[in-house]
Amino acid sequence: MATTRNPGSGRRRRRTDESAPRSQRRPTRSQTREHVLAAAAQVFSQHAYAGATLDQIAAAAGLTKGAIYSSFGGKEDLFFEVLRSRTRERVLAAREVLGNAPTFDGAEVGRLLERFTSDDPTWHLALIQFWASVTAAPGSGRLAELQRMRSELRADIESMLTSGGVPADRARWMSVAILALSNGLAIERAIDPGATEGVFAAALETWTE
Repeated sequence: MATTRNPGSGRRRRRTDESAPRSQRRPTRSQTREHVLAAAAQVFSQHAYAGATLDQIAAAAGLTKGAIYSSFGGKEDLFFEVLRSRTRERVLAAREVLGNAPTFDGAEVGRLLERFTSDDPTWHLALIQFWASVTAAPGSGRLAELQRMRSELRADIESMLTSGGVPADRARWMSVAILALSNGLAIERAIDPGATEGVFAAALETWTE
């Protein structure tokens, strides 16, 4: 016997779907992208750049590798976006510290930068491996992007230094020296964690005397 379909049932079903709790809805593309970046950051911190794979990142994100490719072109793109995100976070944290101080405090900033270089040692190894990969292929366009990012970061550091009363000419070379010292100390700390304690603060205090 043929069944009679209630014409209102489809509408009720659609309304029920639309009123489903937000947690049950399919994540937006932006949410998926942020989720993948968080998973990638975790994998890069565990395995560095050379040891990390898209399979590991997909597993950490609970997604297929195809889903990763739909948002990012590959491991290099993923790492670059994680690097961009981490750089923004560090700049904001540094601005908060410097913004609360009437003048530049080398010891305080040094402690902040030491924390940046010690809280995730494997990340700095990943960063060095990434740089080596990028500089080995200078024609790829990625090197130019990385150079722009570093130039913007130096400008941010220089601006923070001058806002704290550091003369402009000194702030210019200090912005480069701070990045170089950060990278160098991260390497030394990976080899001998205790050897670098207090070095950043001492250097900054000396530079601003």
